[in-house]
Amino acid sequence: MFFLLFAWLKISCIFSQELYIPYNIQKAYENQTRSKTGEPGKNYFQNYAHYSIQVEFDPFRKTVKGEETINYINESPDNLNQLVIRLYQDYFKKGNTRNEAVSMYDVHNGVDIDYITIDGNEIDLSDKNAISRTPTNLIVKLNKVLLPGEDIEVSVGWNFLFPFWNKARFGTYNQSSFFVAYWYPQISVYDDIDGWDVIEFLGAQEFYNDFNDFDVEITVPAGFMAWATGNWENPSSVLNKYYLQKYEKALNSDQLIHILTPEDYAEQSILKGAKKNIFKFKAKSVSDFSFAVSDSYLWDAQTVIIDTINQTPVTMHALYPESSGDFKDMAGIGAECIKYLSSDVFGINFPFRSLTAFNGAGGMEFPMMVNNGDYGYYQGTVYLASHEIAHSYFPFMVGTNERKYAWMDEGLVTLLAKEFEVYKSPGIDPYKKNISIFNQFSGNEQELPLMYPSSQMTGISYNFQTYWRSSVAFYVLEQYLGEAKFKLALKEFMLRWKEKHPIPYDLFYTFNEVLKEDLNWFWNRWFFQPGWPDPGILSVDPVEGGYRITIKNHGQLPVPVYLTLIYIDDSTEIITRSPGVWKDSNSLSIQVFTEKQLKEVQLGNDLIPDLNAENNTFKIIRFKSNIN
Repeated sequence: MFFLLFAWLKISCIFSQELYIPYNIQKAYENQTRSKTGEPGKNYFQNYAHYSIQVEFDPFRKTVKGEETINYINESPDNLNQLVIRLYQDYFKKGNTRNEAVSMYDVHNGVDIDYITIDGNEIDLSDKNAISRTPTNLIVKLNKVLLPGEDIEVSVGWNFLFPFWNKARFGTYNQSSFFVAYWYPQISVYDDIDGWDVIEFLGAQEFYNDFNDFDVEITVPAGFMAWATGNWENPSSVLNKYYLQKYEKALNSDQLIHILTPEDYAEQSILKGAKKNIFKFKAKSVSDFSFAVSDSYLWDAQTVIIDTINQTPVTMHALYPESSGDFKDMAGIGAECIKYLSSDVFGINFPFRSLTAFNGAGGMEFPMMVNNGDYGYYQGTVYLASHEIAHSYFPFMVGTNERKYAWMDEGLVTLLAKEFEVYKSPGIDPYKKNISIFNQFSGNEQELPLMYPSSQMTGISYNFQTYWRSSVAFYVLEQYLGEAKFKLALKEFMLRWKEKHPIPYDLFYTFNEVLKEDLNWFWNRWFFQPGWPDPGILSVDPVEGGYRITIKNHGQLPVPVYLTLIYIDDSTEIITRSPGVWKDSNSLSIQVFTEKQLKEVQLGNDLIPDLNAENNTFKIIRFKSNIN
């Protein structure tokens, strides 16, 4: 089946530069929810919810218990007869399918639903006609159809056991420090492509959320701090005066402020003397909400001005154990990264007024929060910080669907965050690493085209498609267009789809329309077709006035041409060509005018993807001597 699909795609692309559009996406253009200029269509819609949540986190029993009221508004043109509610913590439920291993000690009975009410009417949780549970979704049938423009009030009470051993994305760290994510029943996305998103969370694929508002109260025991998505509404009710002053100073200082130090914890006077403390946060138009809890993590903060005209401040917070090596520099690195992303990389102001980096494990992004492990060396710390912070733009400003098209955010972030790596860690070239990894796996039978849905992949196929082929594809596109044109089109795409849900075609058509160039030949080869790059030198022939060098791309993917000519006197000459030379042909002839005698021609370098280096060198055995 896969062979037939790939063969069809390849044949269709050879005879036409049109992009293959699946039927369900064609319907979006017919319904005018999207347009082939890449802009949202006149009938584009997006649903919205306001969450009011009260949650109590017990770090001793490792329990999360919450109640929420959701006001959900149907902005679609459709009558909705059901709601799909995500229960991500059912990932740990006994018997559930997963594509990543979890500790047997963290497996439990799933999210315990205490009650659900719809517009004040309680749902019978035992009624299988009214409610059903799939691996990580809860589907509630509505007694009354939710009409276009109407809203509905959903209330849920729930609790679950928080994982202790599993630390990917979220979990327990340093015994008494926690990063809490995917913790509240969340209404799924209803969009113009698929209707309800019912893709299950099995561990590998990431997320797809609407832009919602949150009012959240987090209750924790005495001695524990909480940090979260959004604006902290009640610091004066929780912090003692001295620490409140340090916190407020950090919000207005471009100097690094150590808000909590080991000495502060020794004093035990950070918080006011309540047996339990309630931390209140508000967030507007964010796609998710996470929080962190600790009774020992150190807390640094530094504020940076990202817009000198409007004097827009962004505060970077860093939370870490005293034993951490990486995070002692994180607040400064993060603040500098935020400013660099805003000015030099995206050219769009950072979308949030604060961001908190928590020293947990791995690297995972959330709106206004990141969970990063210790990398072990400075350049690695810069890499991980810049990558996760850059996710604030994709998918948290531009709401891409990571479940179906994980490469849209990961590919762009993997490429563009490297600009900060180069700036902050001179002497390293992170682009070479990207291309080296790409060369090791591209062309393997497990490699799938980028347009193959992410939700259908796991393991190396998922990782390679999501991070490496995608970032290299964007890198080659930038080489073809030039940095200025690439960023011009990307910025327009970001502004068009700010706080909306673009799909790949919206990106492709925006570039085509903004640059007034049909790039479908490029999209087809790098994003729709299987294939790999393999340019090689076919021949070097003497001709009148010099030489003719013939190059063939034995693969299918267009890449730049970089020729090094080595003459008999050991002088060299560099000749380059754009990836566009492969647009209409897989062969290229380059005429070299010179009176010198060639000794050797070399093709490529470490910054050009190429699976086969064996055909990249052509040595001229016989040449006419110019020695008397």
